[in-house]
Amino acid sequence: MVQVKSNLAPTGSAILFEVKENGVDFLDELDLTAEQALSALLPKQGRPCEKLDAATDFIRSMLRDGRMLATDCEMKLEAAGFKKSTIKKAKRNAGVLSEKDGFAWYWSMPAADAANEKWQEDLFDDDLPF
Repeated sequence: MVQVKSNLAPTGSAILFEVKENGVDFLDELDLTAEQALSALLPKQGRPCEKLDAATDFIRSMLRDGRMLATDCEMKLEAAGFKKSTIKKAKRNAGVLSEKDGFAWYWSMPAADAANEKWQEDLFDDDLPF
């Protein structure tokens, strides 16, 4: 048992206990926060993020050559089968910049990331002589 919040007192120690047929045995006090106690369980919770990873990769490849209209990006992602909530999360994960130019919104990748991706592509290009 781990204390998550306390408004009136300092946070207490975590308590290790065991539930048995005849009751509860308190085994030990641990110097452990709720985040530390739950960190081993967090990756196991929720659905696999394969769709999110795929959407993030899709966005990065789509914006590799420069900025695009936000509406075009969203249409392509939805046509590829991604839901709006996944698109929103993937956009954040990819580090997309949204900027308004005139009356239209555009998506783009940060300059440093785009240059790094282009450098990596050139490095592993199969057309190189070596």
